[in-house]
Amino acid sequence: MKLTLETFLKLKFRHEFHEYHKEGNKCIYQDLIKKEKNIREILFCIGNDPEYLNTYKYDHSSLLKYDHMKHFIYCILYSFRKDIKEWRDKDSERKLANKQYYLSKELMSDNEIEMFLSKNKIKVDKNFFVYDGYHRCFCMIGRILRGEKYIPLFAENSLKFTINNSSIFRPKRRKIKNIGYRPKDNKSRIKQIIKNLGSSNFTLLDVGSNYGYFSLFISEKYPNSRVFSVEGSFGTGNENVFNTEKKEIGKTKGIRSHYKIKYKYHIFNNHIFCMLMTKDVIEVLLQHNIKFDYQLSLSVFHWIVYEKFRNEGLPDDIYGQLSAHLSLAKTTFLELPDIKQRTSLTPIYKQHSSVYELLLYMKKTYLPDMEIVTLAKYNWYGTRHLYKITIDKLINGSVNKEKFTKICKPLHVC
Repeated sequence: MKLTLETFLKLKFRHEFHEYHKEGNKCIYQDLIKKEKNIREILFCIGNDPEYLNTYKYDHSSLLKYDHMKHFIYCILYSFRKDIKEWRDKDSERKLANKQYYLSKELMSDNEIEMFLSKNKIKVDKNFFVYDGYHRCFCMIGRILRGEKYIPLFAENSLKFTINNSSIFRPKRRKIKNIGYRPKDNKSRIKQIIKNLGSSNFTLLDVGSNYGYFSLFISEKYPNSRVFSVEGSFGTGNENVFNTEKKEIGKTKGIRSHYKIKYKYHIFNNHIFCMLMTKDVIEVLLQHNIKFDYQLSLSVFHWIVYEKFRNEGLPDDIYGQLSAHLSLAKTTFLELPDIKQRTSLTPIYKQHSSVYELLLYMKKTYLPDMEIVTLAKYNWYGTRHLYKITIDKLINGSVNKEKFTKICKPLHVC
């Protein structure tokens, strides 16, 4: 039986008592498996605390030095490799507890992993605890943590699971509460966005994530995605706690609410960054080749311009900043203020009769590969349209939580 990602995330591991297992300090086996955490919760814990992947604390003990705890960590770190010995094989424990052994083996391709998993099914008991196949599961946990595509595992069908009487094969989605700025428009906007997302394995940047509704909704619906939420609490829609003199940002009510829901539901694939998405930050991200599959920019770009230029920006500077902003992703869901509304965009609005005409000018002058699709319109301080902006020839750069954090940490991330 093929296991969907949602089903895989609900599986648990059976803990076996060993007297010498006294290590319980951020230990996958003692702190997570022993407490019957499911795979979603294990992903959340490991993703938020790298200490779970620290093998050095086991090296001092002759009993723990070659234990399964190290096997699991290396499966997570080094993924599926060719010709890895079966853990039951004679003398295999010393090899499986040595990272050099894994590094000496060639990585499997996605096709090879798919074939391997279809031929080597895991075993799950009637309570949906895995009792054979731990190492395969932890290799897949590592793939998901790195944002790689989930490749289905297979479970032996000896227990005669059926879709009708087994709740685990009908996973119930958690409902993300519609909170934050403009809740009346949120439902229709998220509906339009979801309709235009492609595969489930993607990266998404949510600029001005507010209370996190869009980020959390997408993260929960697509657990194989990676969603980066940036909220600097500058402008309308969230309490402003930006200290201009110290250049510090405090955690607002919206940020706190976002974290609360993320932890409540163990949403492991949403990464929150309490910072301003300024002109300088965008330039640094592009310099480091950080680009995303998708970007949400919902009535936020004019605040980015305002932070840098207030209402006195020169048209060429604003056009250039919009071009850079759109270049962060292959597809941007863009909402801008009404053409008649006075904002920091007024210097360029004066040159166009509509926002759509402005976007056509951007295509002609700055981004010739850009495609523009109007998805919806809303009444908010005039009329605002939701656009899907696609730059087909944009090549994605590598992006993950660690790299994004490293780049942004010096830029006042709290």
